[in-house]
Amino acid sequence: LQTQITVLVPDYRVMKRYAEIRRTMRTLRTSTGQPLGLIGDMDTLIAAMALEHDLTIITTDGDYTGFLVYPFNC
Repeated sequence: LQTQITVLVPDYRVMKRYAEIRRTMRTLRTSTGQPLGLIGDMDTLIAAMALEHDLTIITTDGDYTGFLVYPFNC
């Protein structure tokens, strides 16, 4: 099993993407001008890792609303 797992470590590219996501989310507004808000730091890091490594996130975590996600319903 260990040979089938690739450990991903955040690098400069991932952290740069993380900062871009945070900056963008701070500026996003609803049609009425209300801020959409931020997702948690770890959720943002997971999203940045997935984007930089061209991975798909399958989750039931509602924090990812607003990202192009494929929700997983149990």
